Amino acid sequence: MPKKATIETSHRSSSGGRYEVRLVSRNKTVTVSSPVRAKILEQTEKLIAASERKSAPSK
Repeated sequence: MPKKATIETSHRSSSGGRYEVRLVSRNKTVTVSSPVRAKILEQTEKLIAASERKSAPSK
């Protein structure tokens, strides 16, 4: 059975009610204004990671 890839997504509150989200697929951290937007970005990252795993050639 293939090993599951780790999906690194996290968001944390920063000063002023802003939320930082780590986008592994882009190798960036973005700041958004609401926890809902942060969660949307996290879920998008998970979908991108799943898509990349499916399209990657098997070894």
